Amino acid sequence: MVTDVTNKINSGQVSDICCAEASCKKLLNELDMKSLGLNQEMREKYETFSVNNAIANMDDMGWCPNETCGAIAQIEKEENSGRCQHCDFYFCLDCKNRVHPFKRCDINRVDLMQKYTTTVESEKIESENKLAAQALMALFWRHCSKECPNHKCCVKIQKVESGCTHMQCPVCHHGFCWVCLKPAKGQKHFKENPQCAVE
Repeated sequence: MVTDVTNKINSGQVSDICCAEASCKKLLNELDMKSLGLNQEMREKYETFSVNNAIANMDDMGWCPNETCGAIAQIEKEENSGRCQHCDFYFCLDCKNRVHPFKRCDINRVDLMQKYTTTVESEKIESENKLAAQALMALFWRHCSKECPNHKCCVKIQKVESGCTHMQCPVCHHGFCWVCLKPAKGQKHFKENPQCAVE
């Protein structure tokens, strides 16, 4: 029986290891595996494959794609993203690179290109992808950014979700309130206008 179990572990088939007796065929659990007297290497392999299988079958868990990490990550399928619980890497589920909101994933664009064989069709799809990327970027700038209220500057500025509403333009260094776009130096504006302290 130990030989059968060892072969299954070596092939990664740890979820269907059964009792070898013809009359039993019960799936072996962790306690059963410990009682078999497997060596340390086999026990470690079994545990690694068991954890990998369990994570693979979870909708909300996965593995961090960061090459220097590889820890468990929290998965948000609705947002098509994941966040590593160890290194805090926030990644796209499709391409495994850093999350890119309002931008089509390059993996999906390549998949579209492979469906078309002629040069004319490929050029048409490439053109459509560029237009779609431009439209998504325009939506992003319209809904997720504001212009610097300094009329001499007017550069587009994006606020991170966790940041406070006291902003400073990275170009002209004008200090302003993100909510009302009025000048704001220090905390005086936010004490006088508490509704501006929270977005």
